[in-house]
Amino acid sequence: PWPTYRELGFSISQSPSGGYQIQQLRLDSPAAHTQVRNGDHLIQVNSINVENTDYQYVFQLINDSYRREGEVSLL
Repeated sequence: PWPTYRELGFSISQSPSGGYQIQQLRLDSPAAHTQVRNGDHLIQVNSINVENTDYQYVFQLINDSYRREGEVSLL
């Protein structure tokens, strides 16, 4: 449904309190048409807890899942 998007349309950044936050949500992106909002705290990606994991791992987990399956489950 989003043929021009190779990514979901947001960035993640490490949160000062630990874990990650959604940042720079593009309003014309697939993610913008969900309940994801700027500043949301990211706890899980596809049922995998990511609060204490490496940034590159989280980034890759999100992007690989979206590219492979066309969807990602975020909590």
